Amino acid sequence: MAFELLPLKPEQHTLTFVPRLSLELPFFNLTVRRKDIPKVIKYAGRDDAGRPIRWEVYQDTSDEIGAPAVEAHEVWYLLVKPSIDSQRRTDGSIPEIIPLGGIRECLRKVGWTAGGFQARELIKALTQIAFAGCVADLWVPTGDMDQEGKERFLQIKGRFSRMSVYAIGEHHLTEEELAHRKFDFELEDVLYIRLDPLEAKLQQLQDRRILDNQYLFSLTPAGRRWYELMAAKIFGVVKNKGAFCEIRYSWYTQHHHTLKRYLDHKRVRFQMDRVIRDHLESGYINRVEYRTIKEPDQEIDYIIRYYPGPAAGDSIDRIRAHIQRKRKTPQRFIGRSAPSTHGPLRPVSMATDAAQKTALSVITAQGIELISSLLFGFGIAFMKAYELTLTQKESVALQLEAWPLRNIKPRNRAGWMIHAIEQHYEVPNSYLEHQRQSKQRFLSDSAKAAIRACKLCDSAGFRSLKTAKYPNGAMRQCTHDLMLESQLGNMLLPPSA
Repeated sequence: MAFELLPLKPEQHTLTFVPRLSLELPFFNLTVRRKDIPKVIKYAGRDDAGRPIRWEVYQDTSDEIGAPAVEAHEVWYLLVKPSIDSQRRTDGSIPEIIPLGGIRECLRKVGWTAGGFQARELIKALTQIAFAGCVADLWVPTGDMDQEGKERFLQIKGRFSRMSVYAIGEHHLTEEELAHRKFDFELEDVLYIRLDPLEAKLQQLQDRRILDNQYLFSLTPAGRRWYELMAAKIFGVVKNKGAFCEIRYSWYTQHHHTLKRYLDHKRVRFQMDRVIRDHLESGYINRVEYRTIKEPDQEIDYIIRYYPGPAAGDSIDRIRAHIQRKRKTPQRFIGRSAPSTHGPLRPVSMATDAAQKTALSVITAQGIELISSLLFGFGIAFMKAYELTLTQKESVALQLEAWPLRNIKPRNRAGWMIHAIEQHYEVPNSYLEHQRQSKQRFLSDSAKAAIRACKLCDSAGFRSLKTAKYPNGAMRQCTHDLMLESQLGNMLLPPSA
């Protein structure tokens, strides 16, 4: 059956902003085969700065709850993550209690039909996420700099669950109620979750990636995981007009934990071709190549090379188009207060005057380009990129121009760039030298163009003229101004004229 791009419903979010490290760490079991779901996920690696990463997920395997799989993945990306972002404060912090909306509204956002059975499945998917225990030992950038200009990192270390299902309406749910699903509710009741403080930190501090939900949720489960891991790499190739990107097979199977790593070339190719079948049929990838490598004291590995196709460009265009529509359509972010054990819930507006002014302001074509560079080049959230471009346009332009000439590789590119724009970092000497050379080239090119267009001077920019002081003629540098030159003396055209 040919690949079909499934339309999103009006209530569904077109884009999801996902923290980079959280995206790469395995959590959801994107497979349709239950036997491929492990009881424990164990991941060990290193971040870009060389620091060790330890990540484990202990999943509930009971029939009543189960491990977070395809349905939980949909609920997280289409409902939970957008709700977290909508409640994010102006300083970037995230509140503890997050309202997801009325149950009927939540079902529409996920794309499920509204009904009692589906509502129970929604709560079950949230419970699967809540009952998966995480063990983390890793470092995340804070976005701040020390006195030496080096980026500060915060160590996230401990055991936690990403969230808990906090309440439905005014009823606070217990773990026993969630495990056995012994509670009543109405479809209009508001559903609340509570984020663990460590999860809130992970969501707050990381730079983020943008996912095209229409393409993501048109894929098979295995294809979704490939898109999560590879979308940023494919975007980089398309943006920079490259031909391909490469990954190691061992790296991919480490991050796609429901896949078994093989050593035989035929089995590797058969396995990975099944993973990317949708991407080949959709045209997101034109073709793929495999190359065997063998390093001393290491198992056989494979370099996989992916060539983006036209559908990759279409996906990126959808993201850009949505961002432009969002810029033109002012939005109010309305939330609800956290449920209290004393009294009814009351709706509270989360919109601020600053946010409204930002949303109503007009951005020029140059501003749109700057916003796009902050979004796609650095993973800065849309509203923050919008605010920076609106309030500090010159600083944004300067820092983006100077970035390619800086000899630094911050772990948190988004945090570093925001800080550089707001604190007006000095540009490096190499940027000043580049600007000087560019100005010299511009002046030189302009002078050559003026000489070519001038009818009075020779190819070196000089002309002959006779004056009372120089009756036999003299050479002088031409101004290329006909009126001015006629006032200086008798005009003699160059021999070539």
